[in-house]
Amino acid sequence: MKPFITILAVLAIVCAMTIPADAAVRVRGYFRRNGTYVRPHYRSNPDGNFWNNWSTIGNVNPYTGKVGTKRTPGYSNHLLRTQKSLSSTDYWMDQKVKDIERAKYWKGKGHTFDPTWMSAYQMDSAVRELSSSTDERH
Repeated sequence: MKPFITILAVLAIVCAMTIPADAAVRVRGYFRRNGTYVRPHYRSNPDGNFWNNWSTIGNVNPYTGKVGTKRTPGYSNHLLRTQKSLSSTDYWMDQKVKDIERAKYWKGKGHTFDPTWMSAYQMDSAVRELSSSTDERH
């Protein structure tokens, strides 16, 4: 019976460690410099990750239901170029970096794509489609 309880305890600890930390931070009400009162509210936990924010396009604030409207930062964003670890968020960021690099490559070849909305694969497919339709006309 004792080994069973030990295994159960270890399993409970492992499960507890895999639960993600709460991404919400409660902000107390406060007065701005201009005298405007800001009511208490929740916001996403600041972690330096642009996409880990409720106001970013593709995210929805779970407390208000508002859809995010902020677009990705410019191509020269330091975080995009330097983030290189293996978590799922970092994998997604690495993919976005590849999309941005591919958009720059195709821009040099005369094609304009927005990496916010298109993956590198979609850009390549669009160029292939364009070149095959051009080849068919000649």
